[in-house]
Amino acid sequence: MSKERHPVNSSTKTTTFIIPRQAIISAYKDKKTGKWGVTLRYTDIDGKEKRRAKRGFLTKREAKEWETEYLSNLSNKVEIDMSLNEFYEVYLSDISNKLSYNTIKN
Repeated sequence: MSKERHPVNSSTKTTTFIIPRQAIISAYKDKKTGKWGVTLRYTDIDGKEKRRAKRGFLTKREAKEWETEYLSNLSNKVEIDMSLNEFYEVYLSDISNKLSYNTIKN
């Protein structure tokens, strides 16, 4: 997936950031039942790897349609109720112990 970039208006209180997610999808056919299933592995907004599986589809097309709908229902938007400057200050205080003084200064 490509990263999307959107301009952020610092004068508004609600800022929306687009978080790219990667998903690994596999559709498979159960040899016993002859039905299709889908397994998804994706990274959620907190960086945790999640797994979702569903089976019992009559066709591969149905399985793929479910997978597409499920991924589209995962929201890629995070709304933060603060200005960009406030967000920057919180971010800087959080990451400052991991950066050198010269990096923060510049």
